[in-house]
Amino acid sequence: MLSAADQQIQIKLKTAEEDYVIDQNVFSVSSNSSQIELQGLIKNLLDISESDTEFSFRVGDEILQNTLRKYCESSNFSGETVLEIEYHEKRKAPEESVVVALDDWLGGVAAIDSRCFAGLLQRTTRCYQSGWK
Repeated sequence: MLSAADQQIQIKLKTAEEDYVIDQNVFSVSSNSSQIELQGLIKNLLDISESDTEFSFRVGDEILQNTLRKYCESSNFSGETVLEIEYHEKRKAPEESVVVALDDWLGGVAAIDSRCFAGLLQRTTRCYQSGWK
């Protein structure tokens, strides 16, 4: 269990995203580090200057929302081992651009070039051109 004083924690950063892999992946960071400091570390190591690139962090089964010290206290982490942190690029939710109302259950969808085909359960097919008309 970590004390309330600022301590150093050994962390291992890992990701499945090839664009953001860090070669050296064990670091010593402050126990008071949060997402902001971890993002700064990753951006610095990868030489990323875009301010719109953000990362989310998962420690074990939890998304990191506080400091590492608070996570360690709540999970009874002793600080004697390396804390493994997985990071992913945050992605914005897709925006709804066009809504097509159908009067039957949708059985399948296929997109070919600028056309979209919708197979309906009443054994009919609808074809929509670009612009969804």
